[in-house]
Amino acid sequence: RGTPVLVSLTTWESEPAAAAFADAYARLLPRKHALGPPSTSEPGLTAWHADPQGFAVERRGSEVLLIERAPIATLETLRRATWQSRPSPSPSGPPPGPAR
Repeated sequence: RGTPVLVSLTTWESEPAAAAFADAYARLLPRKHALGPPSTSEPGLTAWHADPQGFAVERRGSEVLLIERAPIATLETLRRATWQSRPSPSPSGPPPGPAR
């Protein structure tokens, strides 16, 4: 039985709100998992490698991707696949919500 992996992609109402969440989560994650300094820290992406697990907080516009406890060897592939699999925004706005 393996370790559960958390993958969460959220959309925020604005880029500043997404940035605030991503920044706060990037500060929380090292405390939550006793991680050292990030292995990658660039605008929009902070990632940690804590053998054998990888962690990432990535923001693109108003979307934030969180990955926790992914096998290091799969972290980059998981990031790319998650971003590529999300629905494209409609030219007229976000997709409709659930039927009421």
